[in-house]
Amino acid sequence: LEIRFMTAKDEDTLTSPSLLQKGIALDRLLSDVVLNNKINPKALLPCDRNALLIAARITGYGNLYETDWTCPSCGAQNQGSFDVGNHEVDFPDQEKLDSLGVRSEDGIYKFDIEGLGVEIGIKLLSYEEEAAVSDAARRRIEIGLTENITTDTLKAIIVSVNGVDDSRIINHVVDQMPVKDSRKIRKINSLITPRLKLEGEVTCAKCSETTVLEVPFTTGFFWPEL
Repeated sequence: LEIRFMTAKDEDTLTSPSLLQKGIALDRLLSDVVLNNKINPKALLPCDRNALLIAARITGYGNLYETDWTCPSCGAQNQGSFDVGNHEVDFPDQEKLDSLGVRSEDGIYKFDIEGLGVEIGIKLLSYEEEAAVSDAARRRIEIGLTENITTDTLKAIIVSVNGVDDSRIINHVVDQMPVKDSRKIRKINSLITPRLKLEGEVTCAKCSETTVLEVPFTTGFFWPEL
């Protein structure tokens, strides 16, 4: 995908009170900077969306990202600079997938679960689909109900049971599913999900311990103090 560099107008987007209140400032930014208007940033995988956000950030503020971090050894607060252009992607481990009997067909990952004795087909969720599951959990909490994050996630990622894609059957299977089967499905989902890995080596100013940390994303990532 091609993106254009960030402009002062994009800063207006990032600082818009109404967009920030609705939580859509970053979505609007991506829609504006991606040159192909047929691409919906919300429909991308989370790791691809994050890669675009990092690329956009670099065009606006450069590679260096200054932020506070906590030393895992002594708990001291430090300030450090991270190179956000130095990132890698963790792709699915095919050997592990083969050992679990996972086979891929047209973007659907199929495998057997023992408890129910059926074949399950799952898919990767887009950023928008992941957000919908989180929003549903948040709404349930707001009205005093128990969040169903595990079952809601399973119902979102499972696309077939023994080749049948009827949502009513899928929902029934999930509601009756043994914990062992649920854990296997979630484990495989974790294995097939590519992840953007952004890490940096830092040294604590207090205890001098050097460690590799995942770069902490704070509000300063897109709203740095210039």
